[in-house]
Amino acid sequence: MVAEFGFSLTDLSQGVGEVIALGDERCQSEPYTLAESVVADHLSRTLHWEHEKAQTFLDRLTLRPRAKFLSVNSDAWPWRYNREWSYVRRPLIRVGTGDGSQLVWGARHTWSSGSYWVNLIYSGRLRSTSSAMKKLLGVIRQDENKAFEAHVVDTLKAGGCSLAVRGVSKIAGRRLTSAEGHDLGDIDALGINAARRVIIVIEAKDFEMSRNPTEMANEADALLRGDKSALFKLGRRTEWVRQNLAVTLTHFLGDRDTTSWTVTSAIVTSRDLMAPRVLASSVPVVPIGEFEQWVAAELVRGKRGNGRRRS
Repeated sequence: MVAEFGFSLTDLSQGVGEVIALGDERCQSEPYTLAESVVADHLSRTLHWEHEKAQTFLDRLTLRPRAKFLSVNSDAWPWRYNREWSYVRRPLIRVGTGDGSQLVWGARHTWSSGSYWVNLIYSGRLRSTSSAMKKLLGVIRQDENKAFEAHVVDTLKAGGCSLAVRGVSKIAGRRLTSAEGHDLGDIDALGINAARRVIIVIEAKDFEMSRNPTEMANEADALLRGDKSALFKLGRRTEWVRQNLAVTLTHFLGDRDTTSWTVTSAIVTSRDLMAPRVLASSVPVVPIGEFEQWVAAELVRGKRGNGRRRS
């Protein structure tokens, strides 16, 4: 956070609070209006910040006049989400220039901007430039993905799988590879019901809800379209399990008998997404809220199917 913006999340919280408190103290009504120099001096004095840090903080939270409105390119387009130059992210408005500039703000919107900043970071959606912030966002995304995979495993068990695991990178010491020797990656989650002789291979996707056509197109690509999609990757991993069924059963159950086993698969999403509603998929795409019921029904179908291998 400091490497990216020049202040920490703690500084953000304290700074926002002090800006609001200063407006309450000095102004009769909203919107609050004070000289920018007064606000910067207040932050420096109350929070013991260097003047440069106080000014950096204000610059990051302030919308200011531009000689050309589109000088910030697509960041000026109001229909786009996650814009650095949006009023949601910059609740202070600079009026005038130079030593005579003033800041205008409202208490509620300034307060809500703090939670918006926090959500940008902890959802992993912040468009960062510093290597330190990029590394942090990568760790946050990985942690969220692992937590979602663990949730999927718990739901597999709740739905009736006697054995469920996540992050399967090797089976019987073998990595999952294609016939050409290409690494197929890890199976996000795998559930087994030995009594009903069913294996369920899962691709877990913790997605943010798409909010505009561009994000919907990206969601469709990531989920269902092309050789980098979840659907394509899941299909190859599921086929590996089918082709190595005896090895898989030996690894997890200590039994090589493949008679009447069913191997099926699904993509599990953290939200009820739009893409699966408008695009065809060869495997079910199931929101996590409906997944337990889906697993229970799939195990019943597997028992009735007795030996059919579905994808």
